[in-house]
Amino acid sequence: MQALLLQIDAQYSTSLRKRFTEAEDNLLRTLRANDKMTWDEIASYLPGRTGRQCKDRYNNYLNQQIVLKNWTTEEDFIIIQKYQQYGPRWTTIAKFLNNRSGNNVKNRWYKSIALRYPNLQTVATAPRHNKKPESPVVENQNSDSSSEVFNDDIFEYHELDDPFLLI
Repeated sequence: MQALLLQIDAQYSTSLRKRFTEAEDNLLRTLRANDKMTWDEIASYLPGRTGRQCKDRYNNYLNQQIVLKNWTTEEDFIIIQKYQQYGPRWTTIAKFLNNRSGNNVKNRWYKSIALRYPNLQTVATAPRHNKKPESPVVENQNSDSSSEVFNDDIFEYHELDDPFLLI
C-alpha cells in the first residue's frame, strides 16, 4: 500500500483535473473494503481527489455490484416507463433495475433512448426548486383526457411485441 501511495503522490504535482489511474482505482478498492472509512478519509490517501470524486468513481465504475454489460430492451422499457412516471430522477429509476447506477441510467437515457425517442414526455412535473406557486392550483373539471401523456393501462413487458409502440 505504501508503494501505491508514493506512486499516486508523484502523479499529482498540480491540481488539474485528471482521469483516475489504475493505481488510484486499486487503492480506492482497497480502502473501500474498510466500511468504517468516510469518503473524505479515503480521499486523504488520494492527493488531488475529493471525497465526492472518490465516491462517484467507486459507485459508478468500481463497485462490483454495478453491471457494465450491454443494455437489454427490457431495461430500456423500464427506464422509459419510470422516466414518464418520475422524470429525470436517475437514482430512483436505477432502483427498478438490477445493479445499474443512477449515472449509468442517465447516460443510457441521453446517449440512446432520448435520441431514438425525442418526443417522450414525463408525467412527473414537480419543480426542481423550492419556490411556492404564485397562485393556487385549481383542478380543471373540463380537462381532456386525450391530452394526457401517460397511459394508465397496466400491462406486462413480455405481453408486448414492441414495447416502444406505446410511446
